[in-house]
Amino acid sequence: MNLMAKQPIHWAKDNNLCKQPIIIYINTMENQHTFTLIDGDFSTHEGRELLYNVFSGKIQFHEMKNFSSQERFAEDDKIAAKRIPELKKSMEEILKMIVSAEEKGEKLEIKSEIVIRIVNPVKNV
Repeated sequence: MNLMAKQPIHWAKDNNLCKQPIIIYINTMENQHTFTLIDGDFSTHEGRELLYNVFSGKIQFHEMKNFSSQERFAEDDKIAAKRIPELKKSMEEILKMIVSAEEKGEKLEIKSEIVIRIVNPVKNV
């Protein structure tokens, strides 16, 4: 059994625990499933199109989450605001790799798995 703290423990100045609840998630192998999303060899054109669509979809998801948060709460969604530039940077790096492979006449081997882990929170531990 794998125990993971969802939040760090925060200590007050007098070394007493803050009243913020700590949530611990319990993970077991039965709760984890792996699915193959991409597994194959692609031309640079196909690889560019495939990866552009995957990353663009993820960026659009976070942009919509951020927009919704701004409309509802007048503030950015913290996770979305962090992930959008990370995903855009990844896209830039991927494009450089693809251009390099294209210049050399190479193909791309692309593999991607989705791991879904079902976690059960145990509150107030």
